[in-house]
Amino acid sequence: MLDLIHHRRPAQGSRPSSQSASTQGFTLLEMMAILLVMGLVSAIALPGWVAFQQNLVLAKSQDQAFLIMRQAQQEATRNRGRWQASFREVNGTVQFAVHPIRTLPAQAQWQPLSSQVTIDPTRTTLLRSQGVYRVQFNHKGHVNGQLGRLTLMRRDGSRMRRCVVVSTLLGVLRKNIERSSRDRACSPARLTS
Repeated sequence: MLDLIHHRRPAQGSRPSSQSASTQGFTLLEMMAILLVMGLVSAIALPGWVAFQQNLVLAKSQDQAFLIMRQAQQEATRNRGRWQASFREVNGTVQFAVHPIRTLPAQAQWQPLSSQVTIDPTRTTLLRSQGVYRVQFNHKGHVNGQLGRLTLMRRDGSRMRRCVVVSTLLGVLRKNIERSSRDRACSPARLTS
């Protein structure tokens, strides 16, 4: 009896269910609908993603500027001398240098900060001499001279600005974000607030 069941052949004209036409894939119309939906979602999400990436570059540049100023402050206390953090823009690239104040800016070892950001001269209040913005620290890590802020913005003209503020004579450094033209977190009027 097992032999009879085992050797049974399917009836003529019948197909196994695994080969039916309805399960062989997507139709052309279905594929076009999927591609259309994916294109719409991409078109909606892409500008937001690009803005996110650009703001990330701005935030990274602000963090670097903060750490550069902190490094100058630490070098001043460690070496028991006066050090400065210098910032300038050359050929569209923001550059920085950390050096003793006796070193002339032209002799400092300049390094690039970012070519995607620029210094906002209308909102930067650090002392500027010969195109170089600077903040100096004495042997105790206190500000040697003028307080101020370094304000960075994206090159594409966005209203987003980020700044590093030297807010007290004791050398307190902090970061601020200005998201729109109505927000004044990085404006000169808010130097000590």
